[in-house]
Amino acid sequence: MSDNSLTLRQEDLLRRLVEAYNRLQPDEEPFHYSTDYTGAADLAILQHRGRPEGWSDVYMGDLEALDEEGYIRRRLLGRPGCGWRFELKRKAFDYYESPQRPPGEDSKTRSSSIAESVESTLPSSMLILDEIRDGRTHEKLLARIIGTGRFDGVDHKIGRRQLFFISVLFQSTRVERPEAEPVAVVTEEDLTRKFLEWVGSGFLTFNPGPGETPKDRLGKMWDGFVEQMNKGEKLKGVFVDKLTDGKGHKLFGLRLSPSETQILVHDISALLKG
Repeated sequence: MSDNSLTLRQEDLLRRLVEAYNRLQPDEEPFHYSTDYTGAADLAILQHRGRPEGWSDVYMGDLEALDEEGYIRRRLLGRPGCGWRFELKRKAFDYYESPQRPPGEDSKTRSSSIAESVESTLPSSMLILDEIRDGRTHEKLLARIIGTGRFDGVDHKIGRRQLFFISVLFQSTRVERPEAEPVAVVTEEDLTRKFLEWVGSGFLTFNPGPGETPKDRLGKMWDGFVEQMNKGEKLKGVFVDKLTDGKGHKLFGLRLSPSETQILVHDISALLKG
């Protein structure tokens, strides 16, 4: 059952915290977090062994709200700057065990609720990575992108390769301003490292041709990805096909700031293994 004192994003965070805790049972490991100083957003670095790969950003304000509403118990670790430790209270488990959606709520209503909640707490225009909640029309479609504001009406189902680029870009906190507008970017080195992690986990395949490197393959994949995304009227031009930093190093970009993207998929690896 939804708690009206929490935003939809805070409800989603609370659910994921309980699932991370349950994943380690019978171990009862506390959570730890500290401020993420690498970006301008109000982000926290959350540490817990039950946290799945691909978990989206956690906002400091959301953790503070869960504490204020009595779902978690926080304790400052030493002096300011050392971070916090927290445990889940009984109220958190009671929330998780109660129905989380009103009976009969369909995917369209869910999308509308997401948009309304996001618009009340975050920038008016956003792209959101969400699960497919109305059934998969094809076994290769794993997730979808929905939008608010100028992206209102976007509901684009995506496959494995698209999910790779979008999940990495949506988690980026680095911003470049090539034309005085914010662009969330990922370096070629970071994206290559993530690509090899996905290959190692079996989520993507890489059977190189003669002399082909992972960077070569990523370049081809990115060109195809941008071409596919540009077919969407409201997504055209959002993903930057040619971008470098001040030193000429290749960057992969998204014409949005980190605060204008959100990931609601609580376990991307589960989608890839499904």
